[in-house]
Amino acid sequence: SVICGDLGPAQAFFEGRGLVPKGQSTVRFDGREAILTAFKGLQEFRYAFDNFYEAYDKEIHGCHVHALSLSRVLVWSRFRLSRLAGFLDSQVLVRDNESMPWTTEHLVFTIDDFRGVDRTMRNRLADIECFVLDNSLRESTVGQVRGHTVEDKKKIFEAVKSVGFEYVIVAAFNNTQRVEDAFLPDLREQLRERGEDFSKFFAFSEVADKFEDGRFVFGEDNIPVALKKMKDFFVPNVVLEIDLLRGRDEPNPFDVEHVMELFEFLLGWHRRENGSEAMAFVNLRDFPF
Repeated sequence: SVICGDLGPAQAFFEGRGLVPKGQSTVRFDGREAILTAFKGLQEFRYAFDNFYEAYDKEIHGCHVHALSLSRVLVWSRFRLSRLAGFLDSQVLVRDNESMPWTTEHLVFTIDDFRGVDRTMRNRLADIECFVLDNSLRESTVGQVRGHTVEDKKKIFEAVKSVGFEYVIVAAFNNTQRVEDAFLPDLREQLRERGEDFSKFFAFSEVADKFEDGRFVFGEDNIPVALKKMKDFFVPNVVLEIDLLRGRDEPNPFDVEHVMELFEFLLGWHRRENGSEAMAFVNLRDFPF
């Protein structure tokens, strides 16, 4: 196999990786070992394709394939591959028989576009299944001059749903009466009329309401009040919040085994009380840097 081509605007990058001498604007790799060595120097490109054949620019109807024989074809096209874009001036693909994959025998390319943007990653992100958990309903405590009303939360909720978000944090419960306590029963009745439920709703909960002698107090007699209120208000999914930074008078880090026991208990209790479909996330606050 032979791969050669004009580096164009990617010349400085190839020079910096030691793949070509300074001032050389073309490149040629002869044989498998030379090609593999070159590709190792391009690892940060994060190639998503095994060969150029899958990297042809599907947005441009300029891919030409000419059959030389049943086992040999000539291809030329524009291509996009990670941060590179340009033209395949010619590529000869061969295979031993119809059941074998095509391999590159000879390839000549010209790079005419090189940027810091990773196109392959951008394309993959455009197609990836994304999970969005909206947090618009939680009240900000920074620079706030007044709290939400039930009507405020209704308007925010409708705005969230209008853009298509399915998973929504609807409450941050504690041991005091909050707007959520009045908003959620009203919302549940409203959704029931639409034939919807709370199955995709979340609420925040502290991992423990008590902290004694450097340890969280937990157990069947010490369930966080927010977790219990979630069950009362039919909110099945939880975001458990834990502060990792301790106070100045407690400089020692948390006992990791103790924290793991805490989460094992909380996650088990939550799953048991809310069913196997209930989701749980952990929010790590205040990293001890």
